Amino acid sequence: MRNGFALGLSGSGAPQVLREPDGPRATMPRSASLARPMRPASRMGHLLDRLAGLVGTPGRAHPDEHAPIAGDELLPAARAQVTHHVRIEAPPRDVWPWLLQMGRGRGGWYSWDLLDNGGVRSADRIVPALQKLSVGDTLPIKRTGPEGFAVLAIEPMRALVLGDPSLLPGAPKPAGPARATWAFALEPIGDSATHLVVRVRVEHADSLVARLLRPVAVAVHDVMERKQLRTLKQRAEAR
Repeated sequence: MRNGFALGLSGSGAPQVLREPDGPRATMPRSASLARPMRPASRMGHLLDRLAGLVGTPGRAHPDEHAPIAGDELLPAARAQVTHHVRIEAPPRDVWPWLLQMGRGRGGWYSWDLLDNGGVRSADRIVPALQKLSVGDTLPIKRTGPEGFAVLAIEPMRALVLGDPSLLPGAPKPAGPARATWAFALEPIGDSATHLVVRVRVEHADSLVARLLRPVAVAVHDVMERKQLRTLKQRAEAR
């Protein structure tokens, strides 16, 4: 699953704000920067900052980083959480239709299409036939087959929560595999703009493998989510 950028994960899985890319950056006096060599971890952080700047401005830091949004309650024991956000200069009514038509074989995911949409370009127009969505529907992730994100909750022009089908009411809980939610929350800014918050929460068993894979998964998701929100912003503002 996939624009402020600044959420890291501690060893316990608790979110941590790292930086706010769209705002002023803290600067270090030149004398201090020469006082000692940059540690490997600092060099890696600097490298990730540079990469974040290349993949787009939408990102992960926001004053409401830890504020609850729709879908949080579905995975109260989540070990990992990553939140992205973007300001879109269009009201929620102009953003909402793009979310409703997401999915492989539908409007696409608006991210890196070669990686998550079989190379098919995501829709650049609203498709009327794809504007009806209900809890229990599936947004496909493959060209064929039943796999996909289940619609777990929907509140028109305010929230769309996707995730593991086992989180639907009455569905049996699987033993072992990780489960996740992917929530899109739209907050109006006046009459002509939207603050779109996207959050992924993951519930999984704690293990050494999970801890080792977590940074990789977060990095991949970050690249995909940034691209998705950048495209959504462009599409909605172009209407």
